[in-house]
Amino acid sequence: MKQQLPEFKKHQEIKFVEAATDFIDPPTQEILWRYGKILFKVKSEHGAISYFIEENKKKVKISKYLIFPVD
Repeated sequence: MKQQLPEFKKHQEIKFVEAATDFIDPPTQEILWRYGKILFKVKSEHGAISYFIEENKKKVKISKYLIFPVD
């Protein structure tokens, strides 16, 4: 069974990790989540989907594979 990735709406609260950063806490091995809101979805000419996220007044572009809904 193929699992689908969730679709996100504008202004939706999400949690994410940023690629090429230390997002695992070494002593506890827990994920250090960052939180933000979806600004808009971007699709590249090659078909890759990413989102622009607002985190504390800062804009970050993150792949759809690194974004998760807030529980």
